[in-house]
Amino acid sequence: MALNSTSPRHSITRQAVHEIATLAKNSLPVKTISRAVGISASSVQRILYKDQRALVTPKELPTAFSFDEFCSTKNCFSFICIDAKTHDLVALLPDRLSQTIREYFTNTYILSERQKVQLVTIDLNAQYQTFVRRLLPFPYRSVSGSGT
Repeated sequence: MALNSTSPRHSITRQAVHEIATLAKNSLPVKTISRAVGISASSVQRILYKDQRALVTPKELPTAFSFDEFCSTKNCFSFICIDAKTHDLVALLPDRLSQTIREYFTNTYILSERQKVQLVTIDLNAQYQTFVRRLLPFPYRSVSGSGT
């Protein structure tokens, strides 16, 4: 298979993916890699972290937790989920993409485990509101304003 061809349903060539990996091994910042390869910094991150697992995976989900995002590296955001009662870390994901978050919860916890969740506190991020309804069908959703 040619190195400069793309994978099915992908628009970034294998050559670009290889170049991203090579530049990342040299500890170059994501923004520098994105400029060198000619794709967005978020695409570079998605390629670099596509097979990453959450840093924390408790055996059971807490009955109440909070979702938020934070700037983990310059101009790049990660997803954090904590136990709303104990403030223990539940999940720390390399990005805040809905697909990443959905895959983490559906691949880590079966539906009956997710149905035990009673409360989810989220900010006004519309993507969180959408996938919380799908992933956690029963909880009361508490929405807080920005910066709280």
